[in-house]
Amino acid sequence: MDHTDRHDALLEAATAAGTHGEDIEILPNTRLDHAGCQFHTALAKDRFDAPERALATLPDGTVVAAGDEAGLARLLSTCGADAPADWWADVVARFADAVEGKAVHARNAADIAAIAALGASYAPPSLERTGSGAVLHFVAIAYEPTRAAEVVARLQGDASIEVTATPVGH
Repeated sequence: MDHTDRHDALLEAATAAGTHGEDIEILPNTRLDHAGCQFHTALAKDRFDAPERALATLPDGTVVAAGDEAGLARLLSTCGADAPADWWADVVARFADAVEGKAVHARNAADIAAIAALGASYAPPSLERTGSGAVLHFVAIAYEPTRAAEVVARLQGDASIEVTATPVGH
């Protein structure tokens, strides 16, 4: 798949996932690129209040959009075999509908302080690989209003994932 075909596939996926506008921009998110998977963000440039849409391409050119649980499972199983827990947490936070906000990492002192102010405690992302699956634990935080959740993602092979987010704090 060449660059033009990939860009067209990303535009199509962004539109199908709910990003509307005359001028959709696809931006690379190379910080997350891993093991042949490439990550992107779709923006509707003509609407400053439009939400960002997370997208990824698998090594075979398949496009995964945020909210596609089967696609998320395939993304993690295809490109996450040797990825650290922090990477998994970022990917799950961006692609799973159950998660509001971003994954919190040990380097995010302000987010950890905000979690403590809510009366909750922070633990870094952890990943336990189990045969063909995995179990991921992490804390997510969202602002306006500030709220946090403990997230558990259970990947069963490459076909399905179950993501739960339990609110923490007061």
